[in-house]
Amino acid sequence: MAPQTGPSDKGPPSIPAFPELLTWEEIRTRNGGGRGREQWLVIDRKVYDVTQFSRRHPGGSRVIGHYAGQDATDAFVAFHQDKALVKKYMKSLLIGELAPDQPSFESNKKKSLLEDFRELRCTIEKMGLLRPNHFFFFLIFLHLLVLDAASWLVVWYFGVSLVPFLAGMMLFTTAQIQMGWFQHDLGHCSVFRKPKWNRLLQIVMINMLKGLPASWWNHLHNQHHAKPNCFRKDPDLNMHPLLFSLGKTLSVELGKQKKKFMPYNYQHKYFILLAPLALVPFFQLTIFYFAIKRKKWLDLMLIVAFNIRVCLMYVPLMGFKNFMVYYWLSRYLESTWFIWVTQMNHIPMDIDYDKNEDWVSTQLHATCNVNQSVFNDWFTGHLNFQIEHHLFPTMPRHNYWKVAPLVKSLCDKHGIEYKSKTLLTAFVDILKLLIMELVYLGQILTWFTNSKGSGASRIQPCEEIIEQEQAHYANEAHVPKQELLHAAICVAFIFTLTHNSTFGSRTVHTSWIPVSGGLGFAYLGFSTCSHPVGSMSASVHGLLGIQNNKQAGEGKRETTSDQGIIPVPKSGGLKKEINSASIGINYNVNFVILRGLNPQGLIPHGKGQLYHSDLKGG
Repeated sequence: MAPQTGPSDKGPPSIPAFPELLTWEEIRTRNGGGRGREQWLVIDRKVYDVTQFSRRHPGGSRVIGHYAGQDATDAFVAFHQDKALVKKYMKSLLIGELAPDQPSFESNKKKSLLEDFRELRCTIEKMGLLRPNHFFFFLIFLHLLVLDAASWLVVWYFGVSLVPFLAGMMLFTTAQIQMGWFQHDLGHCSVFRKPKWNRLLQIVMINMLKGLPASWWNHLHNQHHAKPNCFRKDPDLNMHPLLFSLGKTLSVELGKQKKKFMPYNYQHKYFILLAPLALVPFFQLTIFYFAIKRKKWLDLMLIVAFNIRVCLMYVPLMGFKNFMVYYWLSRYLESTWFIWVTQMNHIPMDIDYDKNEDWVSTQLHATCNVNQSVFNDWFTGHLNFQIEHHLFPTMPRHNYWKVAPLVKSLCDKHGIEYKSKTLLTAFVDILKLLIMELVYLGQILTWFTNSKGSGASRIQPCEEIIEQEQAHYANEAHVPKQELLHAAICVAFIFTLTHNSTFGSRTVHTSWIPVSGGLGFAYLGFSTCSHPVGSMSASVHGLLGIQNNKQAGEGKRETTSDQGIIPVPKSGGLKKEINSASIGINYNVNFVILRGLNPQGLIPHGKGQLYHSDLKGG
């Protein structure tokens, strides 16, 4: 029978009696980036076309598109509590199912791991660990209201002298951050069983008590959970590359493209000040832009009402100028608290483009835990259990500690590292990883120095050098505080500080990283040779060769090249800077002659390539 034409064509598409059989190859091409911008995804072997629906998706338009062309079964189960209700609305989106000869799992995903994880989730549901304890959340809600009221009462009763001003500000900051953790629970529908009650109370918490739109938060945060640490899919990584260089892959990419938006060699220093400082205006500007662009008029009205309420509460007590200091300094402190707590679990982990890994691997590679304690639980809003939270987003936070041993057993069985650390170590790891990104930011050379040789050089590609350096420096035991301090100081200068050693014929491995400076490029050196006391040598763009020998006395300043002796300018200033950089590191710097070294060996060979240079020093 010929298909009907006429007015009936304008109705909704009918569900085929016999679903179309599709292959994974066909589904992968519908990832939203093709010619038709089609978005298909798979849930329990059923294929759904969400191209038009993504705009109406209650969890946000982008989060569902991040799984276009992929299997979204585990993500769907993780995000939705009332699955039977949701599937009723999905019937009109169904376009087919996987052909019988097609596997249930994509080829690049770990079948046994996913099967065990799904069995674990069933066990957790039977144990009742997804059911909230309403009394627990009532106490959370009560304590943040007490903090908020106390911040106003301190100023009202004691006045605006320095001590009550600071005390009130700290109470206000603490109340605001605790409200943030609580609305986070509500956004994940983990406080009530019914989603509508979670949404309603979340609007009260974040819109009326914090001045942020709930729809804006959910739009961003759901994307983060769907694809954590996946560049261009996780909004938390939007600070790359405008403010920071994050992740090995992204940093190497920036170096090859020779792009630089900030002085990344100082990013471990300015992160402390700039990250929370940038977050305050970002939040304040984007919330209004988001509400107006998407016509969220209720959100916009409640945000304005919050600001009016806060002004009416505090301006009569302290005046407008004092209130501006009180309010914005509180926001900065809250932003600092928020940044360090949320990023300590993610920045030290893998950051890359989406690799379409299975749900468990995606979450575990992007998250780590902080050891449990009463203070850590309260201070972080139980986000010290980031692994459990990402695997089970709708789980109430008071049950994280109960499921943690089960998750750890799953990781041990499948050889996946389950990372947990102290709170202080987690904070330090943020700065340490920001320093490590300098190793990846640019072209990396390894310099093998041997006491015997002819000075000839051999060049060969060596992408694996990056992996070796990461393995060496990512291990805290191999990075003593003295060496970290050395790295932090070195990046401030335009000359090379080379961690070198001269122990007979022993081979020393030194990685060279180009660091942009005011006078061109210098090379920052990290030694992979373990020794208690090293030394420094310096080289400016490969033209100035100065080597240190602890046993040598005063040395001569000269260098050699294929053309003979190269005149070297006076290095008094350079020596002074090296000595000043060595303060507190117990390095003894002496200058001696360096012969038989081809200076071109220190210069990158080829645009955008990584090379392994074997140089024989005479």
